[in-house]
Amino acid sequence: MGTVFNNWYHLTSWTYGQWVRGDLRGWRARHHREHCEGDYKHRPDPEDHKDKRNFSYDAMKRDPVCLSHHLRRIVIDAVVENLIDHKVEVLCAELDGVHLHILARFPQRDVRRKTGWSKFHATKTLKAHCSAVGYDLGLNEGEGIWGKRCGVKPIKDRNHQFETLAYILHHEQQGADVWITPAWHDRLDSLRAWVIERRRRKRTR
Repeated sequence: MGTVFNNWYHLTSWTYGQWVRGDLRGWRARHHREHCEGDYKHRPDPEDHKDKRNFSYDAMKRDPVCLSHHLRRIVIDAVVENLIDHKVEVLCAELDGVHLHILARFPQRDVRRKTGWSKFHATKTLKAHCSAVGYDLGLNEGEGIWGKRCGVKPIKDRNHQFETLAYILHHEQQGADVWITPAWHDRLDSLRAWVIERRRRKRTR
């Protein structure tokens, strides 16, 4: 994974069916077995991977999952709670309904394994909640809310860590649910102001 700053990582995950092979926003095959020009910022030609995209959607056994606003807090709290229970230091996280971002320190570098546990725990927690309140989540036995695996980006240095922190917190302005370490709760207003100013400076460069 390259150089890692103090075992900090930026994790990305998504709900089922929301980012498929052939996606219009760009995509990456596991271990880069297949190549895709571009990414979500510089998107590939829509026709380049049309066949893969159509095959991916045809292969789906159910509709894509998008978490409604009143369920997101339950999910993000469950993900973070489980990571902390497994000795992971979480600085911040956000969930916008389809995408999950986490900035966390994994002392043993077992990033994907523990993230997988936390996603599984979040699915169980959400299903239990919906069953208790009589809410139909639309999932059958054995079906989860997440897509497979997760993206893992090693944090390179302190500046990269703060860039990632600002990026994740910025999603709150777009309606995402954000979790931040309790140790920073008294700084939350100043952090929000810092993020806004940081984004403003980027736009005016």
